[in-house]
Parts: sequence; structure tokens; C-alpha cells
Amino acid sequence: MSYIELINRFWILHEEVGFSTTAVALYFYLLKVNNALSWKSSFKRNNAKTQADLTVHRKKLLEAKKELANAGLISFTTSKTNGNVTYTILKNNLTIEESTKEVTNQVAKTIAKEVTKHATKSNPKEGTKEVAKVVALKLDIDKEEDKDIDKNKETKKAGSFEKSSSGTKISSAKTKTKKKVAPKKKVETSLEGEWAALMNRFLEHRLLLGSPIKTPQGIKARENRLLQLSNNDLQLAKKILNQTIENEWKDFYPLKNGGYENNRSAVSANQPIVNATANHTEEEAL
Repeated sequence: MSYIELINRFWILHEEVGFSTTAVALYFYLLKVNNALSWKSSFKRNNAKTQADLTVHRKKLLEAKKELANAGLISFTTSKTNGNVTYTILKNNLTIEESTKEVTNQVAKTIAKEVTKHATKSNPKEGTKEVAKVVALKLDIDKEEDKDIDKNKETKKAGSFEKSSSGTKISSAKTKTKKKVAPKKKVETSLEGEWAALMNRFLEHRLLLGSPIKTPQGIKARENRLLQLSNNDLQLAKKILNQTIENEWKDFYPLKNGGYENNRSAVSANQPIVNATANHTEEEAL
């Protein structure tokens, strides 16, 4: 039996027995020591050394040794003179399922051997058929065992999901389906060419400020304002846009220089122009 098989065997037994912390530590300690000794059938270890390595009291160590011995994992004898303990790692402590399977395999092999031995003497063909029947029987037994193991796994898996950590049932809880929300349609400028490029820059600027324009009416109002302030002059419109971006404004305002005076008449009477140096709080709120 390999190192990993011994470890797996231990954890299977641990599920059934529930070893103490000291017993777990001692078993893996003994496996490590024996592995270093190239897996001798028996090996010696001093009690004081073991206590020091595991940092346990003598009484706890003795209890752990008896615990492992009672489970059929080890056997040990203690010297009365020097405190040395002779340990043996037992490898024949099969679980119930493993024992059943091993017995089944042994029985199948024995039957096959006997059937072959006697039947082939009188009739070789019949002997071959009988052997085939025995092999088929063994395969059926193995399949049934596998089915039982699978059922046990499914039962445990279902039980683990039956209750949450708080003890409330979660298997029967109905999951609420979220309503699908239609994606918002992107607001786009109605202008074309270079004018469209200017307005797209303005829309990105508003987005960066955390105040995007959400409606077509809102963007239409800004388009009209830019056209009015610039008097449909593309170069002047670029300057107005740059001024808005540089000052982190949310709207277009007349240029601070002569451009403001040259284009003041282009703004409609019902849309007052505020001096660029004034406070734009009220119009920026739009």
C-alpha cells in the first residue's frame, strides 16, 4: 500500500471514528518517519523525542497511540528500560465496503479457477462458457456496487444543499427573475460634418463632467445656441467650444474677447446672453 493510499485510508476512517487532534498529528508523524526509513515493517521511536516533536504531554501521546491502535492503524510495544517504542504501520485495516469488494474479488477468482480446472478436463468448450459466466457475474456485482456508491454520493450532495449555514432551507426558494430593461438610446446630434464633430466633443465633455445630456430636446437647444453665438461661423464655434471645455462649463457662452461683441446680435431676444465673466450657475443647471 502506497503513502497516498495510507493517507486516503486514514481520512476514510476519520469520517467514521473522528480521531483526536493528537491522534491525527501522531499518525502523520509516524508516516513521515517511516517514509524517511524507506518503509520498514517496524521501526523505533523514543517517547521523549516524539513528545518534543509534536509538543504534546506524555499522557496525551499515550492516549493517541491507543486511539490509533484501536482503529487498526498501528501497533506498538514500549520498552520498559529506555523509553523506545516500536511502531508498526498496519496496512490491512479495510473498511466495510473495501472488505466486501475484496472478498467478492477473491471469491470470483476462486470460482473461476475451480470451474476452469474441472470443466476443461471433460469439455473444454463448456469450461470456457462457465468461466465466462463467472466473469460476467463478477462484472454485474461490481456494477451494482458502483451504483450504490453513486447513489450515496448523490444523496450526500443533495443533503448538503438542503440547508444553508443558518439552517434555513434554500432548495425550495424561488429565484426572482430580473426584468429586462431596454438599453437607453444614445442621444446624438442632428448636425452634420464638422459641426457634428464639434457637438460630439461637447457631449463627451458633458459626460466627463458627470452631467450628460439625456434628451434630444436638450441637445437640440445646445445646437441652436452654438449656431446663434457663432453666427454659423465654424471657426468661431470652435473657439466657443474650446472656451467651454477649458472653463469646465456645461453650456455655450459668448467669447470673452471681441468675438462676443461681433456676434451679440445673432442671439435671439428671448435667449439672453450672459457676460462670460459672470456667474453661469443658473444656465449650467439646464
